[in-house]
Amino acid sequence: MNNDPTQPNTGVPTNPSLDSPRRVAVIGVHGVAHHDPGATANDMADLLLSLPSFDPKDAQRSCAERPERQFDHFETAGIQVPLQPVCVKDEEKVKPRYNQFVRWFQEGSARFARGISGLNLGEQRGKTGRRWSVKLLQDYYGGADGNAYVSSRLTSRRRTDSTEVHIYEMFWADLARPTSSVISLFLALFQLILHLPSLSRLAIDTRPDADLSWKVFQFLHRYASRVLQIALPLAQVALLIVLSSAIPAVTKVQKLDLLSAIIGGVLIAILGFLIMNALRRPTFQRKFSWILISFLPALATTAGILKLVYWLERGEPDKSIEIVTLVVAIWALGAGLVWWALDAYQDTRPGIWGIGWGFYCAALVTFGVFGYYARQGTNESISHEASFWIQEASFWTVQWLLVSLRLSWILLAFFAGLAFLFGAITWRRAPEKAKARAAVRTSRFALALPSFLFVLVTSFIWAGLFSVGQKINDPFFTQEVLSHADGVSRDACPRWLARVGEYFDVFPNVGMAEGFRDCEARKPVCTGPQKDSGSCSSNTQLDYLRGVLAWSTGYGSYLAVLITLAGLIILVWWALPSVLTEKFPPRLPYDARKTDPPRSATNHESAWMGSWTSRGLDSISVVTLLTWVAIFIIPLVFMYAGPLSLDIANCIREHSIEVTKLLVCRVIAVASTAAVLAAFVRYSSPVLRVVLDVDTYLRTGPKEATPRAKIFERYVSLLRHIAQYQGPDGRGYDRVVIVAHSLGALISGDLLNLLQHQKSDPELQPLGYGPEEKTKIPIRLFTMGNPLRQLLNRFFPYLYDWVQQSPDNGTAQLGPPLRKPPESLVGPTGSTLLPDPADLGVEKWVNAYRSGDYVGRSLWLDEWYRRTAGCNEDGQYPEPIKKIHDATRTRVEFCIGAGAHTHYWDDIAPDIAVALNELI
Repeated sequence: MNNDPTQPNTGVPTNPSLDSPRRVAVIGVHGVAHHDPGATANDMADLLLSLPSFDPKDAQRSCAERPERQFDHFETAGIQVPLQPVCVKDEEKVKPRYNQFVRWFQEGSARFARGISGLNLGEQRGKTGRRWSVKLLQDYYGGADGNAYVSSRLTSRRRTDSTEVHIYEMFWADLARPTSSVISLFLALFQLILHLPSLSRLAIDTRPDADLSWKVFQFLHRYASRVLQIALPLAQVALLIVLSSAIPAVTKVQKLDLLSAIIGGVLIAILGFLIMNALRRPTFQRKFSWILISFLPALATTAGILKLVYWLERGEPDKSIEIVTLVVAIWALGAGLVWWALDAYQDTRPGIWGIGWGFYCAALVTFGVFGYYARQGTNESISHEASFWIQEASFWTVQWLLVSLRLSWILLAFFAGLAFLFGAITWRRAPEKAKARAAVRTSRFALALPSFLFVLVTSFIWAGLFSVGQKINDPFFTQEVLSHADGVSRDACPRWLARVGEYFDVFPNVGMAEGFRDCEARKPVCTGPQKDSGSCSSNTQLDYLRGVLAWSTGYGSYLAVLITLAGLIILVWWALPSVLTEKFPPRLPYDARKTDPPRSATNHESAWMGSWTSRGLDSISVVTLLTWVAIFIIPLVFMYAGPLSLDIANCIREHSIEVTKLLVCRVIAVASTAAVLAAFVRYSSPVLRVVLDVDTYLRTGPKEATPRAKIFERYVSLLRHIAQYQGPDGRGYDRVVIVAHSLGALISGDLLNLLQHQKSDPELQPLGYGPEEKTKIPIRLFTMGNPLRQLLNRFFPYLYDWVQQSPDNGTAQLGPPLRKPPESLVGPTGSTLLPDPADLGVEKWVNAYRSGDYVGRSLWLDEWYRRTAGCNEDGQYPEPIKKIHDATRTRVEFCIGAGAHTHYWDDIAPDIAVALNELI
């Protein structure tokens, strides 16, 4: 007998006896949100150590009469598992054909849609989903985050039959978790906003049998997403750089000459370093040559600027050299910001690198051209200092950037509107209407919601920046610049372009700030004879930035916000009972546990929460419609209310202008406080982390190391270790039990489905996932809060057609809650009950859920939300739970009562501990 545990397990596990008790491996796979390394394995051990679970009768017994625990302790041993990626067959790889011009611009879902076109994948259940997994794995070569998975193994024996239990943890949170700092939180928020449109495309790009109308629909939705993901954020970044470049011209800083000289020297030093680092030249022989070449140009630049300033400004200094130097520095810092943003964004948005630098260069050239003409066009009545022409160059560049922003929003609404119409037509023509309608609904919701969030978040950010700008100079652009710009605005563009711009309301006319006075009551600004005579005008100075904010958000923005909030209120109202249960688990007071278990919920309470959650899921279509109307229809209505010359429309428009101005004032006041930012970080980070985990798992970039590829690499490496494990007696495991919660259940399902149909990994042969047909170690899958049916199949019906053929709420709403459970799990006549454990290569699949779980509930049962089959007042633990299984007993499902998505693994869920012990 081979007693070396490092040797491969080449034989089939022997039958256990009294001398060689059974050995079972338990793998815990956690779900979304925050998890610490080792916490999942400890939770598994805690479940088993709690057995037997609480029985009210035990409270009346003496200590000696109470039943003993089935596990007395667990021992921990560290392990290091070598990492190797999932084996992928070459014939399964997705290889779309594009011409060289458009290849760099295509996203992951677009490439996938092109790659599966004409392959008839819809005829094979789950083929589309497996091809998608291959698409995310095929370019990954392993080792992106190291060469080993460092974890631990918890070991114990069950007293009743001496079964040896080894608990492992599949920890993946570090591969998908955003940090909680302020900057990282905002980056994560923008990741969510800018990546959700990709998920909307994923829902429709994964249809394998797309006809011409569906392909037109894909095209329109694709370009709507691209406008939101590319044009709008790049224009916002360029706008930030251009406005910042005006700061040196509008502010008064002491020692400006010294500051500009130091900054100029630093820029030259950085530029020299970048050049030498790129060319790897020169090769230094002495330290003095290294110092001279590295720092002498910077010191010479600093001294040169100081000398030039002194020489040029001996007579009447105007600070031109200093201001220009600082403006150049700001544009250089802007280039660094663009490089950093594009470097982080190019992994998820192909083609953004070239387009982003194109935006930057276009803004820089526009700024330079306007600055040149402003400098040449000054006269004696207008100051010819650099502060004036830099302000004017910045002002007119901002004008044209705002034009591009407004045109981008119009283009987005145009493509989105056409996509809405084609989507409504094409899903009715599809052979499987339920799938098509669900995919179209997902595409609309996942495009409209990030569009609204983009407007909302950027408005708050700009409001805060404009508030800072007011403190730098109040108003930011001087009255001299605005007055001069107002006089030349008629000649700023061709007449035909001006007419088009007026019709589409794309030019932020300088006069639009007329009437947009400061929210605060300020004294009139009077100078000269007017001040002495007392005939000063009562108008305050114009604040152009506030006027721009009101104009850019749209005069119907308040109504759009109200309609969107109505949809969000529906979502909040749907999840409210479950969220309250998450925050306040229904634990009884300690003194009440003498006769009742720690957690008590009746069948009626459970059924009520289940019906509430189901009706909320039915209302998602209403939320989608409200969000779509708010972000795409309302702005167009208010934009064209004036040109339509309708009295009612004009009245509404004028009223909305006043309301929008008032809201902008309030937003600026709120956004300028640090307390709002602190509250946002504190209360939004947990929710954001949950959503980002799901988004990260579905992401298509970077294609050389997608998050799914790294998660699968760690998971399959752990499975290889378990498959090859041998104990001191030379035997391996007699059974493997995978316990997966939430997103961990989704990850497990996707991986096992792929392994079962690929069967290309020899090291997984003992588990049945190798190329040969041999007796294998049986695998049992235990899932809870499983989102496969309730979320993934509902929102991505083509990608997860192996879960259910027709998604819930596809063409009909969910049925009423059942008062009596079905006798067994039965599928449609003549078809397989889905999901099928055989598709995952497991001998038994047990699924547990709570009635109010907003992430995942049942897989096979329809609207069963009671713990037992008894009366409404029954259902409390320890009454025997009602488990429902199919004829072959390979599928088992049960509801553990009222509750939400968490607390499956603690003392308020004793049914989970009992079920896990039975599977072992």
